[in-house]
Amino acid sequence: TLPILLAGQTSSQGTRWWSIGALATAAITPLLIIGLIMERHIVKGLTAGAVK
Repeated sequence: TLPILLAGQTSSQGTRWWSIGALATAAITPLLIIGLIMERHIVKGLTAGAVK
């Protein structure tokens, strides 16, 4: 999985920060896209559950 891959981005020469940044961006982007698409449905469900 991506978190394990991110944690393993160290080598004998040190931490590869550019790789960590690229992998973190790749890990977060799909979650942000899904969250933005589903935002309307999430808010609708939360407000429907709050009204009796």
